[in-house]
Amino acid sequence: MKFLLQKASAIKIYKNDEALIDIPAGLCFLIYVGIEKGDETKDLTLIVDNLLNLQLIDENNKFKKSIKDIRPHLIFISNITLIAAFKNLRINFNQSLDKKLAQDIFDNLISLVEQHNLPISKIDFGSQLKIQALNLGPVNFFISF
Repeated sequence: MKFLLQKASAIKIYKNDEALIDIPAGLCFLIYVGIEKGDETKDLTLIVDNLLNLQLIDENNKFKKSIKDIRPHLIFISNITLIAAFKNLRINFNQSLDKKLAQDIFDNLISLVEQHNLPISKIDFGSQLKIQALNLGPVNFFISF
């Protein structure tokens, strides 16, 4: 499972020109989730614990705080392109998990994060979106579990 976390201070997300999320101000993390072959729901509790406790929020130019410490708004978006591979300049998604299984894992991941009572938004699995984000830093982390 792969994650791309983007720190932002404002986010607008649209699906079919309809606004789904509008956070005009405040600390947020866009969390893109790529689910690949071999990922299983049994690993999710450890993954969520690690994700929420990583010291990836900077304070005085040092990364000391975790998501659990700061409690920013979290927006989870499935993203198959995180697991794309290239061969001979062509993209392939051979490592992607079956869509139904991936959706089950994504939904279970969100359920586990929700148990921590953090401000959270989830976009429907596999949605085509328009995303406007005011990135901070920029601070972006690519994490594999």
